[in-house]
Amino acid sequence: MKTWIENKTDDGKFLTGFWECTPGTYHVTYKADELIHMFEGKMTLTPDGGGPSQTFSAGDSLHIAAGFVGTWKTEAKIRKIFAIRIQ
Repeated sequence: MKTWIENKTDDGKFLTGFWECTPGTYHVTYKADELIHMFEGKMTLTPDGGGPSQTFSAGDSLHIAAGFVGTWKTEAKIRKIFAIRIQ
């Protein structure tokens, strides 16, 4: 994984940047809201507790709300831009 931070507010509660990663699966716990636009790749989010999975690919935009807990599966190399708001 690689992360490039492009902007960060003085209080550190809002940041934007670019991120990329190669295929893999890991468990995530979101403590902040994240807005994502995917330029490349494919990924699937599966919430813990048996909720439905959602798959996103190049050209998609999505919001992951603070409090999301589940599995992030990168199926094809991802390049994305993000905006994160820490509560």
